[in-house]
Amino acid sequence: MDPRYSLKVYPRNDVAFKAKGSYNFETIRSKIYLNRKKDKLEELYRWLVHGVIGVIVGTIAFFMAIVEDEIAIYRAEHTQHMITTAVDDAAL
Repeated sequence: MDPRYSLKVYPRNDVAFKAKGSYNFETIRSKIYLNRKKDKLEELYRWLVHGVIGVIVGTIAFFMAIVEDEIAIYRAEHTQHMITTAVDDAAL
């Protein structure tokens, strides 16, 4: 079968693909991953890494919220200042 048109025909007429095999690259569900030795220290490290990542992400989100609020306050004050300056200049 011409490979240029093989994707347009379903189901495929040839069965050459059935002779081929591959490993399951979905690591978490693969038999190699599931059947390996599991160490308690490895689980501890895994939870520790997840905790550190969570703390870092939470800290960044906290500071981003503070900076966002400060920018909004600065913007409001600066806009108010520009409006009062324009009104004062127009009154003169």
